[in-house]
Amino acid sequence: MVPLNANAVSRKYTGHIPVGPAASLDSESSIAGFGMSTLDKDSTVKAILKMRPLALSIFEKHNIDPWPDIHTTVGSLCQKHKYLWSVFQSEFSGLVVPCSATDWKPLPAYHLLDFLREEHREFLLVILPSITEALESAVRTSARLHPQARALAQEWPAFVSSLTEHIREEEIFLFPKILRYDYCLRHGNADPDFAGGSVNVFIAIRGLGNEHRQSESIRIFLDPVRIDHLKTESPEMLDAALLEKLECLGEKLKSHSRLESDALYPLATKTEKALLDARIAGSRYKVS
Repeated sequence: MVPLNANAVSRKYTGHIPVGPAASLDSESSIAGFGMSTLDKDSTVKAILKMRPLALSIFEKHNIDPWPDIHTTVGSLCQKHKYLWSVFQSEFSGLVVPCSATDWKPLPAYHLLDFLREEHREFLLVILPSITEALESAVRTSARLHPQARALAQEWPAFVSSLTEHIREEEIFLFPKILRYDYCLRHGNADPDFAGGSVNVFIAIRGLGNEHRQSESIRIFLDPVRIDHLKTESPEMLDAALLEKLECLGEKLKSHSRLESDALYPLATKTEKALLDARIAGSRYKVS
C-alpha cells in the first residue's frame, strides 16, 4: 500500500487529479464491469459470477454446476442445460444485494461476497470519484486551501491507485477462490482447483489490515483539519463537504476491513483447510 504522507504539506500540487480510480483492471475484471446493469449472453460464466457472486444461487436452484463451464459463455451454459435465457435474465435481474445486518455464518459464501463486491463498487464508482472531484475543485478554486488538503491532493492519486489495486487483487483471486471452495464443501462433487496459490498466503501478505491502514492514513490527515475547522472562521481554508466525504470514506473502509477480518478471512481459511484435509484423507468434500 502507498500510504498518505501527512507530513508532505510543503510540497506544491500542480498537476491534474484524475477523476475516478487511477488503476484499471484487466478485461474480465474491468472497473467498467462494476457498473454493468445489463446481462450479456456472450459474457463468460466466470465474469457473471465475478459481477454478482449471488448469481451462483441461481445455478444451484436449477441444479447446474457452473465450474466445468466456467470459461464458456453464460448463454452456452443455459443452452446446454435447456435453461431458457429469458428465465435466467429475469432471475438475475431480481437478485438483491444482502444488507449489512445479515448474519453471514449460516449462509453460503456468495451472500457475503456479493455484499463486499457491492461495497467495492461503491468505493470505485461513487465515493472515490466524488472525493477526487471535490479535491480537484478545491485546489483549483481556493487560494487559502488548508495545507493538509493540499498535501492530501498531492497524495490522493497514489492512495486511490493503491486501494484500487487491492480491490483488483481480491476480485481476481480471493473472491473467486472462496466462492468455488465454499461450493465444493457444500456439494462435495466439484474440483476445488487449488492452482494459482493459497488464500491463506494471500490473506497474510496482501489482505489483513489493508483497508484499516488506509482509513488510518485518512485519519492522520483529518485530525489536524478537524481541529482547525473548530478554530477558524475562514471556511475557504477547508471544504466542510470534502471533510465529510473523507470521514465517510474512512469509516466505510474501517467497517469493510472489519467485516473481511471477522467474516471473510476466517471463512477462507476454514474452507481451504477443510478441502486440503479432505484431499489428504482421500474423502469427498463435505462440510463437517
